[in-house]
Amino acid sequence: MNLTNQHIEFIDNYLRNSGVVYADIRFEMVDHVATALEKQEGDFMENFRLYMVENKKSLLNNNTVFAKQARRRAFKALLKTMVIPGFLAVTALLVIIFKLAIDVYEPETIKDALTVVYLLLMFVMVLLAKFGLKGGYSKFSVVDKLGSALTSTAYILFVLMRPDKLISDTNWLIGYYTLFTVFMLSGIYTFYTLASKYKLLYDGNR
Repeated sequence: MNLTNQHIEFIDNYLRNSGVVYADIRFEMVDHVATALEKQEGDFMENFRLYMVENKKSLLNNNTVFAKQARRRAFKALLKTMVIPGFLAVTALLVIIFKLAIDVYEPETIKDALTVVYLLLMFVMVLLAKFGLKGGYSKFSVVDKLGSALTSTAYILFVLMRPDKLISDTNWLIGYYTLFTVFMLSGIYTFYTLASKYKLLYDGNR
């Protein structure tokens, strides 16, 4: 049987309502389900119902597996960004800036200033997610995992750990601030790059 656009949309909505929230994972599943149904004859709804009775559990299990894999892909993409020449140059520049700043200001003052900077960076990421992508924002697995990783890592490593209190050696503190700032900058760059790529790849095929 040939599936119509309405059939495809029905499958997509069914998977979304079943907990498959990420558009990229859902896209692959819709394609998988549609391919299986097209090999069958008869009524679409009846074939779909029977297919889901037999395969829904495995589909939802795959959704969980794919979401976990997305986290690893997100960190891999982030690490690749951090070692490109442009960000290596940024790293060297930040070392110089923090070295000069620590010679002039107290560590607590620098931390307070960086807190504002990091909050602004997170705000920029939210703006990019909501308004910076043409046509709006779909929830993609790797992009979403990267965004949550950036937020949680920033809170744990900068707010909870309070590096200015834990690290007494100036050189180590400079290194900490440098790596963390590069992590945030490259994270936002990777976030936008991946979001644009996934949106073009998946939303463009709807």
